[in-house]
Amino acid sequence: MKSIRDRLLAPGSPLANIEGVLQDLQQQLSLPGSCGCMLGTNIADFDTSEVEIADILRHHLQSLEDAYCTAIARAIQAGELNSAIKPRNLARMLLCTTQEMALLSRVFEDETFLHSAVEATMTFLKTT
Repeated sequence: MKSIRDRLLAPGSPLANIEGVLQDLQQQLSLPGSCGCMLGTNIADFDTSEVEIADILRHHLQSLEDAYCTAIARAIQAGELNSAIKPRNLARMLLCTTQEMALLSRVFEDETFLHSAVEATMTFLKTT
């Protein structure tokens, strides 16, 4: 989680940082024996009606969303993304996309499935 935030907030092209995070995640989740990401599997496995657990999960998700939001805002400022994009909304879309990638990787063993998702996401970002 920290490495994802660090990568998103790293110097250089914000859009390239987002793409790198998505590609790294895709590669990690495509490894044989991958069980998804700890955050995503905990959301699926734990009783989120337990306030303490839900608060912890929300905190981590919010931290990741905030890092995406900052990277997106920087990409807009750098002219890499359309200025009509609402950074918070796009950050939430990317958060949902990456968490779903983590869950789906548990049942789709073909790495082309996740690769296609990353490719489509980046095409969308670059053409919007």
